[in-house]
Amino acid sequence: HPIGTGFCLTPTIPTAIPSTKKGIPMVVHLHGAIGEAESDGHAESWFTVGFKERGRTWSKKMYHYHNFQQPGTMWYHDHAMGLTRVNILAGFSGAYIIRQPNVEAPLGLPQGDEFERPLVIFDRSFRTDGSIYMNSTGNNPSIHPQWQPEYFGDAVIVNGKAWPHMIVKRRKYHFRIINASNARFFKFFFTNGLDFIHVGSDLAYHERPVIIDEILMARFSKGFSGSIKRMVSTFLTKSSTKGFNR
Repeated sequence: HPIGTGFCLTPTIPTAIPSTKKGIPMVVHLHGAIGEAESDGHAESWFTVGFKERGRTWSKKMYHYHNFQQPGTMWYHDHAMGLTRVNILAGFSGAYIIRQPNVEAPLGLPQGDEFERPLVIFDRSFRTDGSIYMNSTGNNPSIHPQWQPEYFGDAVIVNGKAWPHMIVKRRKYHFRIINASNARFFKFFFTNGLDFIHVGSDLAYHERPVIIDEILMARFSKGFSGSIKRMVSTFLTKSSTKGFNR
């Protein structure tokens, strides 16, 4: 998704900047993966389209994920030095699910595209032309012209769609919820009082399911490059209505 004009790269800190000033540096990081260092998405292993330019620690074109770990919900996102927040803002992130049938089949969780839904949730602001808005002026411009510690948008996005509506059946659904926001916390609940059955977080199922009527999900930040860690939770919910909004 395009970001509106006005944002510029900064030479004042180590940032992924192509020598030709052409192309968008990016590198994928699979958050929570257990695997080889060469496929971890080091912040300086970035590259531009066609690998025309590369960061100083770049080593390979194709990453290898072993997927040899506990089943659960992870997510991938950009990790380029100094640009993580911008590339994620533009849409470079998504859910990544590891399955282990012999562990999960006995749990009897809803399966299939209709009843098992990853929900990647974040906030964004938009200009009137539909491009993403990001303030290019820092909150302390006398110290740095554009750096801001957090980003808050005025629209909630789920799986790339603003304020979506989903028609559901009167049955249980399996939601894998990822808070992919830069800074915003979300409290999830049903306005008609329905409960969630919380069955797992990150890469672990609970020993026993927990029935809750709401949950607060945060985002966690680490590192100056803007690398972000999110809480990932897995829920079951039994619908007694024909639809839900947001």
